[in-house]
Amino acid sequence: MKITHGALLVAVLISLILGACGSFNEGMKPAYDADDELTNKNITFTPDAHMTRQVLKFRASNGQYLRSGWNGRVGAVGTESNGWSRWHLVDLNGGLLENNDKIALRSAIGRYMVAERGGGDVVNANRPWRAAWEIFTLINMTRNGPVQSGDAVALQAANGMFVVAEEGGGGIVNANRSRIGPWETFTIALQFPNGSPGPALGGGNPQPQPQPQPVQPPAPNGTCYARLGARDENGAIREAAEWVRRNRLEFFNAEDRAIAYNMNTVVINILRHNGHDVGRALAHPSLPPSNPFRWGSDAIAYRTGNRWNIYDIYGSWPQPANPQTLFHGTSDNGEVTSDLIPVGSGSSCP
Repeated sequence: MKITHGALLVAVLISLILGACGSFNEGMKPAYDADDELTNKNITFTPDAHMTRQVLKFRASNGQYLRSGWNGRVGAVGTESNGWSRWHLVDLNGGLLENNDKIALRSAIGRYMVAERGGGDVVNANRPWRAAWEIFTLINMTRNGPVQSGDAVALQAANGMFVVAEEGGGGIVNANRSRIGPWETFTIALQFPNGSPGPALGGGNPQPQPQPQPVQPPAPNGTCYARLGARDENGAIREAAEWVRRNRLEFFNAEDRAIAYNMNTVVINILRHNGHDVGRALAHPSLPPSNPFRWGSDAIAYRTGNRWNIYDIYGSWPQPANPQTLFHGTSDNGEVTSDLIPVGSGSSCP
């Protein structure tokens, strides 16, 4: 069969187009082994003052990992946790990696992950340097303290859009979602420099981090209480709630009214130790004191004259339980139970 020059040209063009399109997995290989080309290549990272020795991995909702290969594309395309799914942490806050930290992520070959146009477009990993589009906010939906392996996290781009593994994984990754759902949620895995999992440590030029105060038992006898810097009503309530959210994680693992009662005991006693006349907020006054449903799960009452200002101190307890001072009005529904310390009493923690 005779092939004309025109037919040959068409065939070449089709071949080039198909080759350019390719499958998404091209460039994501080889798998990471001791002898693969990733190990054998001499890869040099451009300098970054906030570069750490920590490695992160992000698993999408369908079990596939965020990864990037030589072509600089980012996809959630492999259930195997290999070298191409390792992201080197750049922690701009320094110290421990925590909720709302500003971070950058570098691929196995040192390129920065980027939300093109700052968000609203595809996610790549093809930048040798970082600027605003290469910086993400890490949102931890599991805890407010240091990030731990297994936590559910989201990545927020510079314009506020969230990173999404389309269809929950298996293909392209964008940064064009306005809210967090299952496809925008990733399970994070952390790795210490020695290879063990644990809290991610920042590096570079760390900023001063608040030091946790001694853990405070809920029982009032023989314990110490956190000293508050705020003197005003709203500021003191929020500071006490933040202290407990940061230091008493066991109060935020399950929706249980007995746990809520103990949590409120700690918050209220901290406030009373610091001179604030605070009691429990009555939710069902007809119930006996032995029933924890008698009081609000995350509400307290602040005495003002002969009445009480009622505040919710956590948003959506037990999770995410963000500290707040949501005012619900003034009422008679406050109560000082016998397990609350007198105002101004107790020892301050060192």
